[in-house]
Amino acid sequence: MRTPPLLGVLTAALLAILLAAPSTAAAAPPPTTDGDARPLIVGGRNATQSYPFMGSLQSRSWSGHMCGASLIAPTWAVTAAHCLHEGTDKRRVLDPARWQVRVNSLDSGQGGEVLPAAQFILHPEYVRTVRLIHDIALIRLARPAATPPIPIADAAGPVGTRTRIMGWGTTCPDPNRQGPNCFPETLQELDTTILDPSRCEVLNRGSEICTDSPGGNSGVCYGDSGGPQVRTVAGRWELIGVASHLGSSRTSTCGRYPSGYVDVPAHRDWIQQHTGRR
Repeated sequence: MRTPPLLGVLTAALLAILLAAPSTAAAAPPPTTDGDARPLIVGGRNATQSYPFMGSLQSRSWSGHMCGASLIAPTWAVTAAHCLHEGTDKRRVLDPARWQVRVNSLDSGQGGEVLPAAQFILHPEYVRTVRLIHDIALIRLARPAATPPIPIADAAGPVGTRTRIMGWGTTCPDPNRQGPNCFPETLQELDTTILDPSRCEVLNRGSEICTDSPGGNSGVCYGDSGGPQVRTVAGRWELIGVASHLGSSRTSTCGRYPSGYVDVPAHRDWIQQHTGRR
């Protein structure tokens, strides 16, 4: 049985992260060297810098965080497809008029720039198949963002590439043991590496990235769905992945095994088809 997507195990109420720490992000200073992501979201740390492109997909009625997203163009963001449909019916896409994306803030509940959603586009292979495959979607925004987007990398990178993941998901690894202290007040980040695809038991080879869970006790968790995996290229962050699922069918506990991120550069043609950007 395939590991459930990162959104599906917790209820919507539990995934609502209402952050209170004021933290409007300015432009992020780039890393100093390529791959400068120190090994230290479960087992992560408070964000050490701002990430203007980092987005929180949230309800317009109660401003609660549901999934992560990444701003890739002034009027486009990318997220996980499983964040954008109702229940198990992949054809029942959420009404974009009820959703918004907050960017340029380390606090999903306040600050930054709030952009109403205008359209959700799920990858056709995700909708067409039963399996969780090509778990990527685009969000067209109702107006252009003033916030600078993140460029998409030419490629995810070889095995051993140092990367960083981030999100506002639960910091408690067991989905059956959640409490008020499990939801961070600040965006969390974790430094990871790309692993050989064989290390992820349920990876969709060629369209996903097998991503390390350092120490076997840290990594992506519920509520981090759709959030970015980034690497540094020529001193700046570039997008390589979208958080999709735990990389093993053996557990629903986060951080025990490497996780699966959708390979964004591998979907470049599809992204260009809809957004016009590569």
